[in-house]
Amino acid sequence: MYKFILSFVVAVMFTVSATAETLVLQYPGNPGKGGTAFWGDTVMAELNAKLEKYGHTIVPKYLAGQRGKKSLKEYAKNGVNDPRVLVIAHGGNGEAYLLEDIGGFDYRKYAPVLVMNTDIWVSINSSADFKNQMMTFPKTGGTGFAADMVAVGLIMCGPDQTTTVDDFIACTDERLRFIKGFGGSGGHGDRRIAFNNGQLDSTRDTPQTSMRFYQDGYDSGKLRVWFAHGIVDSKNGGVGPDINAPAGVQSFPEVYESVWGVAPSGIVYDAYVAFQGYRDGFQKTIWTAPNSPYLADLNSAIADLFADKEAMARLDKKLGKFEWLAGDDVNAHSDYLLSLVTEDRLNTLVELAQRLFGYSDAYVKTELLK
Repeated sequence: MYKFILSFVVAVMFTVSATAETLVLQYPGNPGKGGTAFWGDTVMAELNAKLEKYGHTIVPKYLAGQRGKKSLKEYAKNGVNDPRVLVIAHGGNGEAYLLEDIGGFDYRKYAPVLVMNTDIWVSINSSADFKNQMMTFPKTGGTGFAADMVAVGLIMCGPDQTTTVDDFIACTDERLRFIKGFGGSGGHGDRRIAFNNGQLDSTRDTPQTSMRFYQDGYDSGKLRVWFAHGIVDSKNGGVGPDINAPAGVQSFPEVYESVWGVAPSGIVYDAYVAFQGYRDGFQKTIWTAPNSPYLADLNSAIADLFADKEAMARLDKKLGKFEWLAGDDVNAHSDYLLSLVTEDRLNTLVELAQRLFGYSDAYVKTELLK
């Protein structure tokens, strides 16, 4: 009897070890304390705890460059052919997906592992008079800034100066000074120091990063959250409130209407809707090959994670209380985001990209309309 039990245990151990695998989570940036690195490290730790019983573990791989596009191109060319590789795509990648050559990377080709539906907070120096003075805002020092540049420009310029792209560009040239020189992902720290020191009137960050770096300023009243872009509501359309934001903070559409007395509209705002949708609705995501033999175990581990109240409470504490999506829920969310993409919106985004963001290689990606 004991020999049978021992033989059974050995057989089970052999089976587990034969199927166990070290998976690789590819980051579109460098290690550190930035928003995506912090998010990936936090999620990976909780997911590894659940994957243990399936015999797998995840280790990080960092591939920085080209505002995160280098990682997407590498995954589309090689990573997707190795089922052990998972890839993080962040909000800046979502912007690039609509505008730029990313080597054939296409969310629609891959299997979703996990999505956190979140947003970005735009913070402002409380002494800044955005209605009457020129404002300084960063143009570099991370990725995903383009949607924020458009939103800040819309609030500062209002409905009369945003009816055409020409009018919008003319107004932002007069009212906004976009500051370069903070570098790529490594420039995050310099940008945040500059904002805390009053050298920038406004900046933007993920909610969790904003609370980590600016909380003292919020508490003292020196800084405040100007607006949260809002949480993409793929079930009902539009955006909903960010419950993580400080009391009284409104979404971008609400702040715009409170300033100008009318809801935002026009071709620039219309393009912003698609831009913000992909930047925030797909701001923190993990994907893998659709035929991955590890996908079932990953999905089971995600289900275990969602069912673990203590683990989810830890994620909420570190990352904020946001909607988590997996499996078919991601597919439905993705369908909604794609419904926001129209030829007119792409044309406007490309014009803004070339004239405002400095993306000289932006082009109308008609393949997204298929």
